[in-house]
Amino acid sequence: DDDVHVPVSWVTEMAAPIFGGTADGVCGRIVLADHLDRPWLTPHLRAALAEFVDVSGDLPGMVGANMAASREAAMAIGFDEELGPGERGFADDVLFGWRMKAAGFRLVGSTGPPVEHHLDSDRLTYAAMKSLAQRNGSSHAYLWHHWLHSDIQHLGIRRMRAQTQLAWIGMRRSDGDPMSEREYDLWFAESLYRHLRQERSRPPRYPASMHAPATVGMQIGRASCRERV
Repeated sequence: DDDVHVPVSWVTEMAAPIFGGTADGVCGRIVLADHLDRPWLTPHLRAALAEFVDVSGDLPGMVGANMAASREAAMAIGFDEELGPGERGFADDVLFGWRMKAAGFRLVGSTGPPVEHHLDSDRLTYAAMKSLAQRNGSSHAYLWHHWLHSDIQHLGIRRMRAQTQLAWIGMRRSDGDPMSEREYDLWFAESLYRHLRQERSRPPRYPASMHAPATVGMQIGRASCRERV
């Protein structure tokens, strides 16, 4: 990203597993810069702002602000151009990592220091966080339909419930109040259900056979697709 600060060892740390033949992709850690810390920024909201501190386990997540891939893997997989900046906004990196894993490429977490995300403080306003949640909802609706083949039912009712709860919270909030975790999840859910309903008019781009059903729960968790309504 153009707003991350990297340690001097960054290239070496990220490239070492690939050059050493132990990995095809490397997932690095990301932390928000200290001056961006706010009392209302919960770990969940920090994750929505691309803070990513756990790259352990068999399914480390790909986050564009700190990731690496071998040329072979990058050329074989590529990015889905319906996602990411200029389109829905997000999840191009998430899908890239899932497709790498499904194709048999090896992903590992970097043991090097994290990069610092120095995003503009204007992105912490309520309006900006609302837009973030909505774009994430749209991006993940694409993932849920085209990759995860979601069978969630009653999307209209679910969206209406989210809208009702948002209206109730809105009546009690004051101007200048920051985004709460609950509100973020509701804006995310409202957008997710709205766009998922639209996506279902299209045939899935990726066959279900491309990934193992047993990993779906972990994949949803990695993408922060938490349903709270």
